[in-house]
This record gives sequence, structure tokens and C-alpha cells, in this order.
Amino acid sequence: MKHSQPYATPTNLCVAPRFGSGRTGVCCALFAAAMICAVFVSLAPAEPTPAADNPKALAALGQGDAAFARRDYKTAIADYSAAADIDPHFEAAYVHAGDAYLATDDYASALGQYQKAMDLGNGDTTACMRHARCAFQLKDINTAMADCNKALDIDMRCEDAWMFRGDCYSSKSDYTTAAADYSEAVAVDPQSGATWYAAGFAFVQAHEWQASIVPLSLSIKLRPKFAWGYLERGFAHMRLKQDDQAIADEKTAIALDPKNWLAHLNYGDVLTDMKNYAAALAELNIAVQLAPDQAAAWNDRGPSEYYLGNVQAAIADYRKALSIDPNFELAKNNLKAAEQTLNASDGGNNNPIRIRQ
Repeated sequence: MKHSQPYATPTNLCVAPRFGSGRTGVCCALFAAAMICAVFVSLAPAEPTPAADNPKALAALGQGDAAFARRDYKTAIADYSAAADIDPHFEAAYVHAGDAYLATDDYASALGQYQKAMDLGNGDTTACMRHARCAFQLKDINTAMADCNKALDIDMRCEDAWMFRGDCYSSKSDYTTAAADYSEAVAVDPQSGATWYAAGFAFVQAHEWQASIVPLSLSIKLRPKFAWGYLERGFAHMRLKQDDQAIADEKTAIALDPKNWLAHLNYGDVLTDMKNYAAALAELNIAVQLAPDQAAAWNDRGPSEYYLGNVQAAIADYRKALSIDPNFELAKNNLKAAEQTLNASDGGNNNPIRIRQ
């Protein structure tokens, strides 16, 4: 019986979200929430470079920054606008105004302010990258990628541009190209665990299992308490039929994050592959308990039930998966196979041969 292969999900990266469909979409949606938070919630106004010659403009900028620090974004925007009125060539006034709009989730207004800063052509990557993030949030991926290219034209060692362009490629499901961009980011800062993780994640999404091992291992070395690194590497080991390494990684992920349903799911899937169905069922029960709204959790529990002879329970799991995601082809195929077994066995008490791709 086929079971889905879980793509693990990164968190707390300061880059843009990934999107996808089906099983990949599960991890990408979780990834999105964490990175939006990292990029925008902690946003602080950029440094005022270059400085304005007009002291009144600088004073207005300072007042705006003080209001920003108080989270009085309306006042901050008014002060930054005043600074720009005093000195229309004051790039920082536009960038800071964009940051204030971002803090209120007004991406369209922020985009306009960053565009004004970019039009001044002062050769700074800050406005380009903030503009890129706004465009991404407004689902204008092509503009976001163009902004990253502009930033790289200014500074080929702009790690943020390589990372974010990789995210743009990921949003287009071009994970191979995304991995190449993340690798460029790693070359700029080889001590960034988040960057190594992003590269490994992209290789996993591209189904390049072996290629993902090294970047994920380096990510783990730099961030040994980050559960998702072990979860991803464990999944890659599972696909490479390296069961012992996969189990070790998934156990570590669970120890670091006991409520991570994907870690329990991955661990259960490895045990299912090893035909240790009873132990697999215990882990997959936890996955279902932690994530009852995830079709993959129900689908992946089905094979253990199936091979333990509980064909009716497996059928119930596949039907539940399809009630959550009616387009889940793997669950459809599993349901069909289980129903055929049930009909042929007069009650489903036999233990049928496993069906795997």
C-alpha cells in the first residue's frame, strides 16, 4: 500500500515563504507563516544612508524613528513624509516610510515608497530588497525577482538577494534553480545555518536526496537545536533507503520538538518501510492526534493498519484523507487497493502484499 512521502518544513528563516500543492503544500504553508513573521514583524527602519544635507529633514526623520519605536506608525509616516517634502532626494525618508507602511501590512503603499527610493539611484540594496518583499506579498513574483537582480547588479555579494531570489524560484516550484541561488548565498556567508538549511530544503523539494545531505548536515552543525534540520535530513535518508540514519534523525527531531507531527509522520513512514507495522502505527497515531486536519497524516496511517490486517480501519483512514483533500491521488489509489482486498477476503482479515511505487 502506498504512503505519502513527507516533505519537512522549515521555520524561523528570515526569507520569503514557499508555496505548493498537495503534500509539498503542507510544508510550504507552514514555512510561509514563519518567514513572514521573521521578515516583517521584527522590521526596524533602515539606517539613513546617505544622510540628508538639510538638518530639518534629518530632524523630521529622527522624529519619525522615535514614533516608529513607539509603534505609532501613523505619526511615523507623517514625519517621514515631512522629511521627504523638505528634501525630495533624501532616500532614507522614503525607505523608512516604506518600513512604517510594512509594519501596518500596507504592502501597496510600502511598495510605492521603496520605488521612490530606488528611483533616486543611490546604489543601495536596502530599497531593492524591501521592494522585492512587498512585491512578493502582492504575488508579483516577477517584479520581486527583478528587484533581486537589481540588488545583485549593485552588490554580487548581497546574501539577502541570493536568498530571496531562491525563494522566488521556490514559489515557482523551480527548486533546482532555487538551490543554486541558496548555494550562492552560502558562499557569501558559510556560517549561516539558515542559509545551509534553505539549500538543503530546496534539494529535498527537488528530490535530489543525496545532494541535500551535506547542506542539511552543515545546517545541523551550526544549529544543533533546530529540529527541522534533522527532520529534513531524516527524510532524505529515508528516500535513500538509509533507515538507521533516518530513524536517528527523526528521533532527534522528536526529542527537540515532541509536538512536530511531521517528525512523527516521517518516523512512522520509516518504520512502515521496515515492515515494523505495530511500532509505525504508534507513531502515526501521534501524527494524526497532532494534525487531524492533515490528509497526509490519515493516508500514511493507512498502510500500517492495512498490513496488520485491519483493512477496514485502513479504508476509514483513506476516506478521511480524501474528505480533507478530495484530489489526493495517492489516497485514492490506496483506497481502491484496500477496498479490492476487503472484497476479495470476505471481511478483510488477511494480510495482503504491499503495493508500492
